[in-house]
Amino acid sequence: MTPGLLARAIVVASMIGLTAAAPAQAAPAQTISTDPFSSGQGGQHAAEVEPYAAASGNTIVSGFQVGRFSDSAGGATNIGWATSVDGGQTWSHGLLPSLTVNTVGVTPAGPYSRAVDPGAAYDAKSGTWLIWSVGMKSSPSVHNDSIVVNRSSDGVTWSAPVVISSANEPDKDWVVCDNWAATTTRPASPHYGNCYAVWSNEGQSVRVQMSTSTDGGLTWSPPVGTTSNSSGYNVQPVVQPNGNVVVVLTRGSTTQTQLTAFRSTDGGQTWSDPPVADFATIQAHKAANNLRAFAKPAVTVDPNGKIYTVWQDCRFRTGCSANDILLSTSTDGVTWSAQPTRLPIDPTSSPVDHFLPGIGADPTTSGATARVGLFYYYYSDAPWCVPANTACSLHTGFLSSTDSGATWSSLGSMNTTPMRTFWLPAAGGGGMLGEYFPVVWSGGRAVPVFPLAQAKTTVFNESMSAARFTPPAASAPASSVAPVEAGPAQVGSTVHVGIGNWTGKLPISPYTYQWQRCSGGAGSGCESIASATSATYTVASADACSHLRAVITAHNALGSGASASNTSSKVTGAPCPDRDGDGVLDPYDHCPSTRGPASNSGCPVATPPAKRCRVPRLKGKSLKTAKRKLKAAHCKLGKVRPGKAAQRRLLKKCRKRHRRACRLLVNRQSIRAGRHKARGTKVSVRLTAKPKPR
Repeated sequence: MTPGLLARAIVVASMIGLTAAAPAQAAPAQTISTDPFSSGQGGQHAAEVEPYAAASGNTIVSGFQVGRFSDSAGGATNIGWATSVDGGQTWSHGLLPSLTVNTVGVTPAGPYSRAVDPGAAYDAKSGTWLIWSVGMKSSPSVHNDSIVVNRSSDGVTWSAPVVISSANEPDKDWVVCDNWAATTTRPASPHYGNCYAVWSNEGQSVRVQMSTSTDGGLTWSPPVGTTSNSSGYNVQPVVQPNGNVVVVLTRGSTTQTQLTAFRSTDGGQTWSDPPVADFATIQAHKAANNLRAFAKPAVTVDPNGKIYTVWQDCRFRTGCSANDILLSTSTDGVTWSAQPTRLPIDPTSSPVDHFLPGIGADPTTSGATARVGLFYYYYSDAPWCVPANTACSLHTGFLSSTDSGATWSSLGSMNTTPMRTFWLPAAGGGGMLGEYFPVVWSGGRAVPVFPLAQAKTTVFNESMSAARFTPPAASAPASSVAPVEAGPAQVGSTVHVGIGNWTGKLPISPYTYQWQRCSGGAGSGCESIASATSATYTVASADACSHLRAVITAHNALGSGASASNTSSKVTGAPCPDRDGDGVLDPYDHCPSTRGPASNSGCPVATPPAKRCRVPRLKGKSLKTAKRKLKAAHCKLGKVRPGKAAQRRLLKKCRKRHRRACRLLVNRQSIRAGRHKARGTKVSVRLTAKPKPR
């Protein structure tokens, strides 16, 4: 890279650690970048959206929008970058220099008022990192002006932008490089080192354009179209190991719901027209609660040249009620799967809506053992996610395959606390996360990069995040995110529960439900409700003053696992059911018609039978011993004969007669030994004097 073109970007954030995920457990998301702008610099802050990333060895570079604008023109205050040089364990981040007029910690400012549609690529031949974007200008009105790339040799120090094209309002840009060097089992691609930019010209009815660089993005060829100057949108190019470039895109006069592809087999000199027949049609359910979640393809390729295309689609759901993630594959970009495959994340009857997938193949694995990672967002409770319900649960999910997409496992969710759509910055189409999301591989681990939002205060709180996954061995289901119970806790109302998120081998099906009523708000004292075994439950009068929750059990071919939801607030709308008035509600009262304490489950505590006096044998015992034995037998000592004066005379007479010390012992007792008498019965004794043993 020419030193004169470089402008040093100041690293805005410190290094942030990521923890590797244990097998079959969700990886924790870690923040890798935050928006440094304030509201006075245009856009919505703090808000980072729409990342894409590239990886080579232990280095990962991501580009994304920082400070999304809310108006119809869109775009962002600037483009941010986040870079890791240790496989995603720690990150640095900053802003691209010389791009937009808005800068924090970078110099100089650039010519563009906004920027949009960013992403990252790597050219292995020149060792150059590229972050691409569309620079926008505000005169005469806000519009897309130029496709540009900022270049770097280390992912931290970035050049001023290089213009690829500035004609006809370019949009939906993408850059990919041919990094297929020679290996012991495969020759190098004939076009190794080429980088390809693909985009749609809004000013030419979304005509698709391509440009090629052979020097790491420093210079670019004049834009060219397909043979017949085809139109299309949402382009995503990939390069196969044989050097062919395949561009997957959407087309359709207004809907852009047809999936098709075209390619170049000569290093980008010429490009074929898409075939007449599309390889799939997107049938998408609109995500609820004003979320911007456009249906478009995400594409990757493995070292065998197998191309994987995924998108959100509702064709398998009754009435197009929710989206699944569908997969279509090709080995040449011409012939595709006869029918797309539904990834069986959960049953088609589940309340989950999946959308915004991203996919990435491990470049070190291929063939039948190719590893693929898939990221997506989802609503866990889509049927009830309506504008009036502000508690719609928005989550992330991640899948992995270790057999080239033949089977999949769920690795769980990266956000255990659900997001809310009103935490997201506004954009055309609703609250924004992005339109594409990367999954890259480094050191045998999949690393997705994605935005996560937290509760909004005076400003937004949406930052860029990443996680690291090691593909696990197939396992039985285990809860990654607990199910969420929602709905009014009132007699006659209907409550519902989402299934949460589960790790384990797919398909995970069926899910079984059991509603419970609990005496405690923390889930204590819970008992199952008969016949309450669906995702919804109508609150009954017997539930009044109780708390409700649902226990969901998930099943797959390797076993099952169970998880309880949160508990509802105390049910209102009817008197507390307590027929005997003992304070123990009838559902938990084992004796509902008889008063009793809660410590005995509402049943009366039985009085134990009184212990009786069983008269002990006292003859030959000292008076002290007799008292102790009587007490132990629940008896009492009665009259003692003779009296104390007579006792002294007996002892004196005994000593005189036997010429040694004497002692008093019981000679007779008033009640025979072994008799059972009332507790506390008095037993009288008569004493005699006996000489002490020598």
